[in-house]
Amino acid sequence: MKKGRIKVLVIDDSYQAGKLVRDTFTRCSEAEVENTTTVVDALRKVSESRFDIIITEAFMPGISLKETVHYIKSLEINKNTPILVLSNFEKIYDVRSLNIHGVHSVMGKPLDAGELVIATDNIISKTSRD
Repeated sequence: MKKGRIKVLVIDDSYQAGKLVRDTFTRCSEAEVENTTTVVDALRKVSESRFDIIITEAFMPGISLKETVHYIKSLEINKNTPILVLSNFEKIYDVRSLNIHGVHSVMGKPLDAGELVIATDNIISKTSRD
């Protein structure tokens, strides 16, 4: 993991998925994890605070993934924040087309805690070098 404390935002309407991510990061790294189960709350949080990585469920009620990512990337405070998308249907996504919109990676559910930490570390390391 990145040296020092990382700040993670988890956007997922599944309480269990959000809890798994939070528990994984608090066990495996020095991380401050904020969870939200609604897009409205998530958009408020990204407007107010800078995050080292944003992990979001692909299919959230009320707004599309593309609209969510576009909003996050339009904010000066989080325009360079990497985004990891979680989905039960990760195979349907063309990751290259999502990259155009600002998504760095797609990961399938159910989540594997070890793979999540490795993927997040790789994304943060790569974006901090760019």
